[in-house]
Amino acid sequence: MKKIGIIIVVLGIILVSGLYITSRMASNEVLEAFGTMNEKIIDANEATLKRNDSLMKTLTQSNIGDQQEQAKLLDSISNRLNGYLEGVKEGMMKSISDPSDYEIMDQSTYLDELFFDGDAISEKGQEFIDEMNGFRNSFILHFNTDYPEITQEVATTFTTADVQDRNGNKVHWLRYHYQGFPLIASKTRMTQIQADIRMAKQQVLNAMLMGKE
Repeated sequence: MKKIGIIIVVLGIILVSGLYITSRMASNEVLEAFGTMNEKIIDANEATLKRNDSLMKTLTQSNIGDQQEQAKLLDSISNRLNGYLEGVKEGMMKSISDPSDYEIMDQSTYLDELFFDGDAISEKGQEFIDEMNGFRNSFILHFNTDYPEITQEVATTFTTADVQDRNGNKVHWLRYHYQGFPLIASKTRMTQIQADIRMAKQQVLNAMLMGKE
């Protein structure tokens, strides 16, 4: 089950990344492809959520106090970023007339205005970065000792460090991933982040139950 879940997430990342590269040329086909991928990731997220709920229930019924507290902390850390992202996505969908019509999600205006203020990062943009950093740093702080390999994956996946573009120039992480892209592309990327959150949580819960990483 764990391997299948990881495979699904990896395939999702590959497909999202491939679509993301072409999203600036936002043809209707590309927009529809993003919408379909977003739906598939959401479906996978629901399956992971059910699995995580089952693992949480098992842990909370165990007699190991330390693991119970760790599981509750993991749940809190994960829910915070997941909920924040869901709120951003809800705001994105309120900016359009029909959230089910992917072909009208070809503009970048909403997030460009929300996250950026000219050449600077806006207050809301910094808030987005802070939430990503908060999740990553809290995960590392509380779980690196017992689960270093999982924590390293989280550190890499949730980095907000500058990105080097194809010309070798350093670009701010938020600008590189979210400025100038169609709304549906950005929404799909956020849905993938939610998938990464739930997968990291599942890996730790599984490790707790097995008593090893």
